[in-house]
Formats: sequence, structure tokens, C-alpha cells
Amino acid sequence: MAEERVYTINLREARETARIERARRAVHILRAYLEHHMKGEVVISPALNDFIWAYGIKKPPARVKVKAVKDGNVVRADLLDQEAPKVRATAKTKKGRIGEKPSDKKAVSEKDAGSTSVKAVEASSVVAPDEKKTVKKEAKPKE
Repeated sequence: MAEERVYTINLREARETARIERARRAVHILRAYLEHHMKGEVVISPALNDFIWAYGIKKPPARVKVKAVKDGNVVRADLLDQEAPKVRATAKTKKGRIGEKPSDKKAVSEKDAGSTSVKAVEASSVVAPDEKKTVKKEAKPKE
């Protein structure tokens, strides 16, 4: 028989610590809160962890809504009805949202490409550093 509760947990206390420890501290606060109120060992879901770490180690959210389910001595904490925040896509992450897989290069449909294959289209659009076009200036005639 599982016991289920919904909590809104305040994480602002994490902002009182050093900048480089805030998200880590927020996870610790969340875990301590649930251990105190649910009396069991806490397992945090990856979605909840990603939500806390979404803006990096320096800027955890101020509060989070959590659905806690206790089964025996184990408490599972999940994110409750909150959309993962948008994160600016960078060359490192190549993500638009936390939790989404990076999108592959868009394949060109056969109608658009005609008889050209996708690999040929991708290869033709990439320019190697050695093949950069250089424009030579024409010498002006001296008068």
C-alpha cells in the first residue's frame, strides 16, 4: 500500500550558500525535507534532478512542487506538473529543453532533394577550412 503526498518545497535557503554549491545544496534540502516528512529513504527522479540543475549549479529554482510516493521504506520523489524550463541551446548541450534528446540534423526529404542523397546534401553544405574562398584584389592600373 503506497502513501502519496504532494509538497511545495522552498529551496531559497540554498541561495544563502556559496554560488558554486547552490544546486547541490538545493538537492540536499529537498532530500532532507522529504526524509523528515515522509520518514524513509529518498530516491529523486531524473526529471526532478534535471529541473533543479536546469540553470546550472549557480541558479537553482526558488521552489519546486514534488509528488512523493512512499512504498515500504523507500520514498520516490517526482516532479509534479511542471514543465522543464527552456535552456538556451549551446554547442555543448545541443538541447532546447532539459530532458529532450538532441535533434539530429534535419534530413532532406526526397521530394525536396530530387535525386540527391541526404549525405551528399550535408557534405556539400559543409566547407572545410582549407577550401575557404579567397577573393583576390585586382591591381589598379597606374596612370
